[in-house]
Amino acid sequence: MTEKKHRGKLRSLGHSWGHWLFLALTVLLLGLVATFVDLKPHVDENFFFSSHDPIALESDKIDRMFGGDSQLIVAVAAPDISSPNYLARLGRLTDQLDSIPSVDSVESLADGPKNEKDAEKSPFWTRLLIAENGQSSNVVMFVSPRNPQELINRMEAVVAKFNANDFRIEIAGAPYVSEMIRRNLLHDFQVFSISAFLLFGAVMLVLFRSLKLTLGMLVTCSNAVLATLLIQAAFGKRIGVLTANLGTIVFVIALSHLVYMTFNWQTLSGGHAGSGHLGSQARQMTLPASFWSMVCASLGFASLLIVPAKPLKELGVGGTLGAVVAFACAYLMYPAFLDWAGAVESKAQHKAKDGQFCREDSCGLA
Repeated sequence: MTEKKHRGKLRSLGHSWGHWLFLALTVLLLGLVATFVDLKPHVDENFFFSSHDPIALESDKIDRMFGGDSQLIVAVAAPDISSPNYLARLGRLTDQLDSIPSVDSVESLADGPKNEKDAEKSPFWTRLLIAENGQSSNVVMFVSPRNPQELINRMEAVVAKFNANDFRIEIAGAPYVSEMIRRNLLHDFQVFSISAFLLFGAVMLVLFRSLKLTLGMLVTCSNAVLATLLIQAAFGKRIGVLTANLGTIVFVIALSHLVYMTFNWQTLSGGHAGSGHLGSQARQMTLPASFWSMVCASLGFASLLIVPAKPLKELGVGGTLGAVVAFACAYLMYPAFLDWAGAVESKAQHKAKDGQFCREDSCGLA
């Protein structure tokens, strides 16, 4: 009897402290991700091709033979591109762009041909520097692809100084497009992650009407997301074009397991007292269906590993890992929160019954 009581106390202690341990784990994982994981999407000019793709290999071979500089084109439109004022402003713009460390060379009407008339006489300069409609000219830049983020930031600062209604400037080129994609992906990553956390948290609170269950779902799903990002970073995988919203995908996958487990827990408890330790039973009840659901999701993501496109392969790796991690977190962590919520309900029901018995005894004595 003494040994059974001791085991019961240990089991109750585990149920009492399990949810706090997982809350502490969330803080720990958050710190590790903030320290070791680069949450900025990585997008370069060859983001679509894998390193073993024949096209990428041929491109690398050409770069080694003739140099690997990237090209940027700055189009500058004005009412009259042959005016001295336009050429003077274009010359100052060319000089400031050429002063950027990552820029190897710059060609424009102010630094190449003698003047606009000379450029018009040359088929080479005409095609390279002057637009077909004659309303704008090009500043052609050859740049190093090593640090595109810093390069584009410096270029945008220079362009902002010269841009005006009579001197309209637009930037084009692979490094610029890649940087714009990266910025939009980073914005989407932040917006979708916060929206998923708040929106699904509010829906679960309305649906199950329990702060403890809602907190448990958010903690479990967050741990699944953080663990997935941390494991990916440990294996050298960076956030790419299609994996920028991987966190939202993993969050939803984990939440689907928790919704069914919570429903089964409510079915088992049936509103009766003693529902404080039904988390493990709800886990066993939900496990078979959830397992095969995880297997199907993993196989679906794994099928992307056979395609040649690099972003799809990255999504395949991240999705497969995320599906497995979401399943593990759901079944290792969430039952503790179910027991926590059930224990509170059991205490409330016991208090209500004790109050009812006291009233009946008082009536009997009277």
